[in-house]
Amino acid sequence: MTLMKKQDNKKYINELVRKRGGVMMMSKVGELCVPWIFVSNQTRGYLGDQEKNYGLGYIISDPEQAIEKAVELLETDNLKNEWQKKKAKLLNEKIDVTKFMTEFIENYLESFEKVKHDG
Repeated sequence: MTLMKKQDNKKYINELVRKRGGVMMMSKVGELCVPWIFVSNQTRGYLGDQEKNYGLGYIISDPEQAIEKAVELLETDNLKNEWQKKKAKLLNEKIDVTKFMTEFIENYLESFEKVKHDG
């Protein structure tokens, strides 16, 4: 793999390989199509979901294995395209909470009257 290709992949890999903290950030970068690596022997529900169901990141207990995984990701061809497909799957299977809440609030009175009238 050329140096240019490795540098291009670096743009799409979260530079944070952490032992503590940054969990929420990793979850968000996963949603933004960026691979993450969480170094811990414990999991978090949303990170576990992203790892198991969508392959958006990795929970690895051994720091050396985490570094090996990071290098593997850096050497992956078409990493951005691969992660865009994973992101699309996640977005397709999850609801847009902001949209849901906005529609619920905007239509609350209408919905309330309909339920009240229809019984």
